[in-house]
Amino acid sequence: IENLIRIKLKQKIFYFTDREQSVNYVNYEQTLLQIDSFSYICPSILLLMAILLLYIIQRRNVAVERKQIGIMKAIGLTDASIMYMYIKYSFLVSFFGILLAFISAKIILPSIFEQLIKIFDMPNFTYNTYFDLWIIAGAIILFVCILSNLLAAISILKLNPAQSMRGEHPKGGGKNFIENLSLWNKFSFNTRYAIKNASRSITRYFASLWGMFAAISMTIFAQGFNNSFDYFLSTLYQKFSLYDIKAAINPTKWEEDSDIITNDIIKSYDKAAIYQSRIYPAFKSDSENLYIPTLIYKDNFSSLDIPENDNPEDTIMLPKYLADRLKIKENDYIGIELYTLGNTVSRIVKCGKFVEQQGMFFVYMDKKFAEKEFDISDDYNNIFFTTKENVSDEDIKEILDDSEDISYYSFVNDEYTANKNQIATIYLLVQILIFIAFLLGATSLYGVGVITLATRRYEFTLLKVMGYTTKEIMIASLKETITQIIIAIPTGIAAGYGILYLVKKPFSSKLFSFVPHIYDESYIYAILLLITAIFLVSIMSAHYVNKLDMVEGLKDREE
Repeated sequence: IENLIRIKLKQKIFYFTDREQSVNYVNYEQTLLQIDSFSYICPSILLLMAILLLYIIQRRNVAVERKQIGIMKAIGLTDASIMYMYIKYSFLVSFFGILLAFISAKIILPSIFEQLIKIFDMPNFTYNTYFDLWIIAGAIILFVCILSNLLAAISILKLNPAQSMRGEHPKGGGKNFIENLSLWNKFSFNTRYAIKNASRSITRYFASLWGMFAAISMTIFAQGFNNSFDYFLSTLYQKFSLYDIKAAINPTKWEEDSDIITNDIIKSYDKAAIYQSRIYPAFKSDSENLYIPTLIYKDNFSSLDIPENDNPEDTIMLPKYLADRLKIKENDYIGIELYTLGNTVSRIVKCGKFVEQQGMFFVYMDKKFAEKEFDISDDYNNIFFTTKENVSDEDIKEILDDSEDISYYSFVNDEYTANKNQIATIYLLVQILIFIAFLLGATSLYGVGVITLATRRYEFTLLKVMGYTTKEIMIASLKETITQIIIAIPTGIAAGYGILYLVKKPFSSKLFSFVPHIYDESYIYAILLLITAIFLVSIMSAHYVNKLDMVEGLKDREE
């Protein structure tokens, strides 16, 4: 089809681009693919967190109802009938949870879709309810609830009624490796108490640790996702792009100056000839090929932050990201099919240096090399220029609109804003992810805290009888939490960055490279969120301990 169009139109065609290779088409397609990847990655992570949270809550319920289970077994109820009660409970929880989610979706999602309509300019993009997806999601939630209940209750159902009604005996244990160190005797009682308690309650300790780990890892991932896109835009448009305006002009001889160049608003400029091209690895017929414009420049080109080609008359330069996609190394040969005005020329050329950039990809070619290898005309068709500081954008636009040579122009700041608006929907999804991650992490910590209070009621009461104040008891408990924080922060940060690195490939496209990048303030933000959640749980725990009645607590021993 392409050759037929070229034969019919002859010199009237400048260059030919399939719809699938159009910049707007690819950009639009890749954005939708990124959202599609996000729709699988985030629910999977959140589902794992929800499973743990449900297990913690059900374990807490079983711990509180331990005596009731013993009484039910004592009056003749079988294990199967007791399990059936918990299954019904799981079904009710799942039903009301799904119902709440369905109502929330009906209220919240239409407004989110309205934002997506504005971002993607799709007036027919509306929210629809797919009942098959709700059925699948409901089945997953029901299975998770039932499984969590069974796992939490099965340990108590193994006991006989007398054991269940007496409450759980404190777990003993031998010395851990810290106790064998000479430093052990130098620790305060509170420190030794915290270490010993952690070693004899491994399940509870790691459940709390997991809550902290999940909260900080998901926050790091979400913040890093935003930071990576922000870093991409700021690097591309504020560091790599060193010009203010890019203007496409009518083909003009390199020795001649366009009228816009001679205007007083221009501070500096670079001439360039830009043609559409197709690149592919040489000598590999089944390899991937990419449609990337070729930028032909003369002498030093300062409008883009590209390195100087050491051998410009024999080699071209290529973005490193594209070289990696095509599996090309420095000094390898690549094929370039260059589409000039009414002409197509294919050559095998040598690739010299690679250019480190994340977007705005070009094949960089020296003018003398292009004339020698591709026999291009002695014309340039684009100008990159910077303007003087005292000139307003309105004045510049008026001058550009009046110019007869310029057919199209774009401000680099406008391109930056347009790209930022395009990925605004990703930002929205990430903010929702941060909120859910914090909510699940905080709820997990709260669930573990409730379990701890329920199972250590007698222990806390005994400490109060021995003369310990609420403050001293909380300090002893806080030292255990500090050990969890010391482990959770580095492992959570590493896991968050690891997840971010895993999504690098799905979120990269033909137009830009997604490079994981996390700002320092994001680490501080994640740690502060975790400390806030722990602080709120500690306040709740202190309030509970402060209300403990010593006589009642000693009579009603839970541990």
